[in-house]
Amino acid sequence: MTERQIKDLKHIKDRIEFYTGLDVTTDTRERKYVYARMVFCRIIRDRYRMTVKTIGQFLGRSHCTIVYLTKNFKTIEKYEKEFYKVYQYILLEMDSEQIYIGRKPIGEKRDIDKDILKVREAIKDAVESLQIV
Repeated sequence: MTERQIKDLKHIKDRIEFYTGLDVTTDTRERKYVYARMVFCRIIRDRYRMTVKTIGQFLGRSHCTIVYLTKNFKTIEKYEKEFYKVYQYILLEMDSEQIYIGRKPIGEKRDIDKDILKVREAIKDAVESLQIV
């Protein structure tokens, strides 16, 4: 894994932990952890285009597990609305902060910092009002 990949993986891991309170690298098969890993894998595969091998190494899982988690994300969409909201919030946060690393220009730091603070406060208020997991 490259240093950039590790940074991106840790960032998304931290965002999921912020919204759910769950560490995706925890070695457990509890349903809530599996769903959190599904969200993690979907974001990393779709937005960062990392290989299943790289994601598996980071999570301490086999590549087969990552393929399973990614393919079964529709379970989250249909039945686990709380985790799907976490997924949507993280994507919204990524879009608003323009952290498509290497895909969008970062812009001027002072302008982005103000926008980031506003968006984070709005997201935090929305999450608190929904009381996710």
